[in-house]
Amino acid sequence: MLSISNGLLRGVLLSCLLVSTTRAAPRETVNLDGVWSFATDPSNRGETEKWFKPEVKLPAMPLPGYAPEASGKIQVPGIWDNQGYGVETEVMRHNAPGKGWYRRQVPIPEDWSDKHIFLYIGGVHRYSKVWVNRQDFGEHIGFVSDFEYDITDSVEPGQVAFITIQVDSKQRWEVDALYGAADYADYMNSEWGGIWGHVRLEARADAWLSELYIQPDVGASQCTASAVLNGTTGRADTVKLEVFDAEGKVVAEAAAPVAETVAAGQTVGLAAAIPDATLWSPDHPYVYTARLSLLEGDEVIDAVNTGFGMREIKIDGPFILLNGKRVMLHGYGDDHIYPVEMAMSSDEDLHLERLRLIKSYGFNHVRHHSTTMPPEYYEACDEVGMISTA
Repeated sequence: MLSISNGLLRGVLLSCLLVSTTRAAPRETVNLDGVWSFATDPSNRGETEKWFKPEVKLPAMPLPGYAPEASGKIQVPGIWDNQGYGVETEVMRHNAPGKGWYRRQVPIPEDWSDKHIFLYIGGVHRYSKVWVNRQDFGEHIGFVSDFEYDITDSVEPGQVAFITIQVDSKQRWEVDALYGAADYADYMNSEWGGIWGHVRLEARADAWLSELYIQPDVGASQCTASAVLNGTTGRADTVKLEVFDAEGKVVAEAAAPVAETVAAGQTVGLAAAIPDATLWSPDHPYVYTARLSLLEGDEVIDAVNTGFGMREIKIDGPFILLNGKRVMLHGYGDDHIYPVEMAMSSDEDLHLERLRLIKSYGFNHVRHHSTTMPPEYYEACDEVGMISTA
């Protein structure tokens, strides 16, 4: 994902920087996308009535003015307003500002008994609270970011876990002043709500990596990978970087010892040379995959990976240089207008289809006015060959 701003100083060198923890080879996952039980809470009584308890039933849906299909089930990822929940307004067919409650029973795999179990949520709008088996995990504030909870002590492998997620779409200006940062609906004074990101359970070892960061160096034909080390840090003795080409072949690798003095929360990483690296450009959007692994002896404890392009941008006077050559940006503005999905779609295929159509008109650049797009969008930009800026 590449971002350029008008405030860049002359001569500053930028590289493609990517962060991902979404694909970890040794990690087992349980995909929680799909259908959840759901109810809106227009009277704000859910917490008082303890809707997070399994024995307490959610109120019957649909309420008056809701679509007939808004009958107590909802698709995740997605938002509730475009799934029929809410009443008609001047600008929306259905709108239900306030709180919505998601519930689901999830079997925890029996062989996860020696793992750290995390609940990962790709994004909500606008705030959320989470309960797992009645245990309150607190509130998340930040609708353009993913988040996770270590639920190990609240679940039992081989048993069913009861997960409740409350989402509140009403903006609280005293803690959250973001406006128009992820949707066009803000400008219509419409507060939409829902879980817009992917949801899953992850099983991790007692040492794991997070916040993977890739920095390509075109001049040296190499890339540097780093990540934060978490958990029992003394177990891991080696960190390994592998780079795969577009066909899945290993084209670069390197390994380095993990110092015994590295503590949880500190960064580990290393660089690997990529001989004759293929450079990324809008005309040739070549995407490599980097995988950073944590090892104990020959055993892979954990791994995180992400796609990246070998590219760098330099501002040289009035010119923009991509990989040392002048590039002309043929751009357009996109204010995150998605009439059907409404906002924050996590469907990468949707973004690929739209960007390919736009690319066919001759564009190679898109500016998102004060908007943060979902991660699937930026991955699609890399694949299609679109330079995205804020």
